[in-house]
Amino acid sequence: MNWQTLKHASLDDILHWAESQPWCRAMADCAQDAEWHSEGDVWTHTKMVCQQLAKLEDWSTLTSDEQTLLLFTALFHDAAKPLTSECDPETGRITSPKHAVKGEHLTRGVLRDLGCDLATREVITRLVRYHGRPAFLLERSEPVHEVVRLSWLVSNRLLYLFALADTRGRATDSMSRPEENLHYWKLLAEENGCYDQPYPFANDHARFLFFRQWEPNLHYIPHEAFVCRVTLLAGLPGSGKARRWPGQDL
Repeated sequence: MNWQTLKHASLDDILHWAESQPWCRAMADCAQDAEWHSEGDVWTHTKMVCQQLAKLEDWSTLTSDEQTLLLFTALFHDAAKPLTSECDPETGRITSPKHAVKGEHLTRGVLRDLGCDLATREVITRLVRYHGRPAFLLERSEPVHEVVRLSWLVSNRLLYLFALADTRGRATDSMSRPEENLHYWKLLAEENGCYDQPYPFANDHARFLFFRQWEPNLHYIPHEAFVCRVTLLAGLPGSGKARRWPGQDL
């Protein structure tokens, strides 16, 4: 199959195609920690997440392109767990550190080989990369900064909706990060005007400083009413342009 065929295929056809792929077979053989995923292996969880997407209250309000973005995010969000999973020999707990980071690269390669266009591919890979962020929002020292920063990388709306499906697509009822925590992501994004769009910085300089500074100030508005004179010198190399100024004797 190629991308044009897959994007118009039914969920059952997409899952059937995926099961023939080596990265999917690896997910089916990859166990997960029972406290977080009592449903079993990674592929079982992935199928449950895909099925939960269509049950979301907002699913019918999404465009067909947005539904495709979320569906393929679900398909690949844990695809790198087989590459990163490790079992603690003392506790027997299974963890998959950095699986979202590696998943971004794995997803990009698969979608590129399928012929997926660049814009769509990068949206999906970024959603895969940051899919776990909403669940950890309350553990951040600056939750507002987290939501604002991510709004320039992904759609907070799509990220929130996927996080809901990801949480519901498992058989574990009791978790230390319940679904209610995810709603804070939506609330903060809406309060700061970046749920459906990137955060509206006062100007480009303010946006630059926010991402550049170690401890950014979200509400700082840089002064931009500069008054100065710029003299541009242009000439051949070795002509002495760097040593001659207006009014200077030659």
